[in-house]
Amino acid sequence: MLFYQFGELLQNPAYILKVWEGGMSFHGGFIGVMLGMWFFARKYKKTTFQVFDFIVPCVPTGLLFGRIGNYINGELWGRVSDGGYNWLTYFPQAAAFDMEQLQSNPQLQELMIEVNGQYILPRHPSQLYEAFAEGLLLFIVKTELYQATFNTILKRIKLA
Repeated sequence: MLFYQFGELLQNPAYILKVWEGGMSFHGGFIGVMLGMWFFARKYKKTTFQVFDFIVPCVPTGLLFGRIGNYINGELWGRVSDGGYNWLTYFPQAAAFDMEQLQSNPQLQELMIEVNGQYILPRHPSQLYEAFAEGLLLFIVKTELYQATFNTILKRIKLA
């Protein structure tokens, strides 16, 4: 809201609580997590690095659910596809952009469908691709790295 609807926020500060009208932005989540980490560090007398070590493994899960939220909200839609995939998605929010693409590429017209009087094109659900890559795969990689580091530390302790 600070970046996209600042005027609305100045007129009505309570507007920030209306998450059903948007508000699921990365910026807000990031600021909230940073403030939460700061309060936690002060309350429990931990260093910034100790708190980061605790929080970092949770980041991929946040990315996973953030991208799923983008998909649900119809944001960050992917490229138009020429078909052939069972998982393509139609985003009504992309209708105006789809019409612009149709002007530059008329053969896309055969792929269009009508939804509530708007014509839209099939698109790759890039949000779900990112949820898988940023969320699930990054979680697996971070878990493996953590385990490898933890096991290395245990071996060093046993050798000492």
